[in-house]
Amino acid sequence: MNFINNNFIDIFSKGWTLYEFLLNILFISLLIIIGSIIYWDTINRKISNKSRCKKQRDIYDKNNGVYILNVKNKIGNNLFNIKYDFEKKIQGIDCTCNKGNINCKFEDINYRNLKRNEDIKTEKVCSCDNVYTYDKDNAIYEGSPELIRYMINKKNIIFYNKNYFK
Repeated sequence: MNFINNNFIDIFSKGWTLYEFLLNILFISLLIIIGSIIYWDTINRKISNKSRCKKQRDIYDKNNGVYILNVKNKIGNNLFNIKYDFEKKIQGIDCTCNKGNINCKFEDINYRNLKRNEDIKTEKVCSCDNVYTYDKDNAIYEGSPELIRYMINKKNIIFYNKNYFK
């Protein structure tokens, strides 16, 4: 036992050669680099999972270049979607409320006509499971932030001009 303790003490008491010193520096450097990569990757994953812009871009890519604005009432029930396809210059409004036998008339829906490049108000009748009303002042909009800005303030048409004149 005494022999093992003496060898152990001898290892730490004698000096290092240049080769051992360089190997230690290399090993510590590799640990720091690997730790930095893991740390960066963790932060990058958190940001990409929470990023509103990335989520909207993924939805845009998934829908083959069609921007979709989901409109909900203040309780959070889906009412309708407004779709904009800038390549084909078409837009549309689709019902997204739960299907049922009650006709709900959503009035004063503002949207942009892409062929004429002008603002239009329209109405949409949907067959829903419950009576739903659309109040543009209390509606919840989900979609591209620029589309949401347009729905809140009709004068903000930067989004359309940016995509219309590509």
